[in-house]
Amino acid sequence: MARYSPELLAALRYRYEQTDQPMNALAADFGIGITTLQSLVRKNGWTPRSQRMRDCPPSVRLLEEAEMLVASDCAAVQLEVENEGGPPPHPPPTKGGGGRLCRRRSPHPLRLLSNASKRWS
Repeated sequence: MARYSPELLAALRYRYEQTDQPMNALAADFGIGITTLQSLVRKNGWTPRSQRMRDCPPSVRLLEEAEMLVASDCAAVQLEVENEGGPPPHPPPTKGGGGRLCRRRSPHPLRLLSNASKRWS
């Protein structure tokens, strides 16, 4: 097996363990074969991809954060209205999500992502 610099191994390990880039593309980026990559993983004791902890995609996190902001905005508007004693600027939210500002969360986050442009435009 060829010898590799510590910098190359560190960069390769990072991209192997921390990204979802396919192994054949990763190997091609570093100018090695996929079998060589697999050997380096075993030989150096890198964490196999099958044992990695999966996390929520950034788009789902952003969606949840946006929903929390909308909900807090609704609470702030409702508090202002209660303190002023005037009528609410929008109809109060209903179980069906009829309020203009306050909508109930969709049962599936991916459906919200696909409808996001329609919903907030």
